Amino acid sequence: MKTPNDLFSRLPSVNDLMENPRIKSLVDRVQELEVTNGVRQFVERMRREVSRRALDAPIPSIGEIADRAARFILGRHASQAPQVVNATGNLWLPGLTGPPLADEALATLSVTAQHYHARGGQQVAELVAQVAGGQAAAIFNSPAGAVLLALSTLAEGRAIVVARGEVGTMDGSIRLTDLAQQAGVDLVEVGASDSVSLDDYRAALADGAGVLLRVEALPHALRDQTCRPELAELVKLAGEHGAKVVHHIGRGALASLGEAIPLDVVTASDSLAAGVALTIARGDGYTGGPACGLAIGRRDAVDKLSGSPLATALCVDPLVESAMGATLTLFRDTERAATSIPTLALLSTPILNLQSRAERMAAQIESQPGIVTASPVEIPSAEDMGGTRPLPSVGISVLCDGEQLARIQKQLEDSRPQIVGNWRNDRVLLDLRTVAPADDIALVAAFDPPGDSTTNETNTTTEQEE
Repeated sequence: MKTPNDLFSRLPSVNDLMENPRIKSLVDRVQELEVTNGVRQFVERMRREVSRRALDAPIPSIGEIADRAARFILGRHASQAPQVVNATGNLWLPGLTGPPLADEALATLSVTAQHYHARGGQQVAELVAQVAGGQAAAIFNSPAGAVLLALSTLAEGRAIVVARGEVGTMDGSIRLTDLAQQAGVDLVEVGASDSVSLDDYRAALADGAGVLLRVEALPHALRDQTCRPELAELVKLAGEHGAKVVHHIGRGALASLGEAIPLDVVTASDSLAAGVALTIARGDGYTGGPACGLAIGRRDAVDKLSGSPLATALCVDPLVESAMGATLTLFRDTERAATSIPTLALLSTPILNLQSRAERMAAQIESQPGIVTASPVEIPSAEDMGGTRPLPSVGISVLCDGEQLARIQKQLEDSRPQIVGNWRNDRVLLDLRTVAPADDIALVAAFDPPGDSTTNETNTTTEQEE
């Protein structure tokens, strides 16, 4: 009887692929370290793919696998923007693209890009609604685009009321006040900068506001529910005045993340259960898909957004839509999602796994020239994840020799992939919460002085530990 180990044994090793002529030919076009790292990451992807296959599934020949690995490496090398190992602890670091997509999403995106496809289908939008528990859904090119449509169509000429502490930027750069101005509606700010009450909202609604907007992209002070009313209370209050509630949950997930991820985040399903007319979420938030805006809610509200003349200009690209659909197919199975969707896989990594990796890599980094010390450190909470509970992490604190600091900083910046960490004076903290195990070798190798290839790759194996 076949077992998963039988399938793994039929896969070529990293060394096998490195000796394949197809891979060897890449060294003239791509740096050898980049080829080695690419082969290792591709083999890790293949192992994950095989682990999800049926036991009688065929395994491609080594020649086919080498061709696929070569295309994978050349695709990464051809990118104008350098690949980055994000060791900051912040999954959504400003200046970087969003977290990587699941292999299934990439495969679907690739197939969509290679062929003609009929447009106008609603399958992905329907899947969004099913996962979140809404009557209907629509997908737009950004959350800010969805907010703009909500403000311009749901208020019906009446004002929008929002807590003063919730007025900020959408998608990192577009101000809510500018969106309201573009939509042609008045934005009424209520409450103080760090708190808001039902009475604050009640006064504005009594003056004729048509939409009560709740925004979860908030400063820490406003995340404490004692500082502002519960969502269900706002829904009830708005209903008494004939107004609608629009809830922008930011990075919040469409539904529960499952027990494997010890993090409480706002979800669209909870938002809709509270009775809001419309919930708006980021596709690249905790759902783990591509960057886009998801609008879910009552059918009449979604239809108004979709029927706006602006909707065509703000529609989502078919490539993004296909990747979102593949991501949601995984997301519906919380156990599979926690291992297959990169964002959720990083969040669900056990702390003991991070500790073991930190200890292994710290010893190797410390042996490099210019490094005074490198030691594992506990991090009480990774960078702001937007949840109501902290998510602990483990990192590597690297103290650099002051005389070689500039050289090390430039070396990490010029390495491929580029290494981004948290610098303070002559020390860099590498938070492993946002580093995929497949990137451990590249992270250690980046500290090697140019021309030094003595890194002990055997010690940086990336086996998953329970």
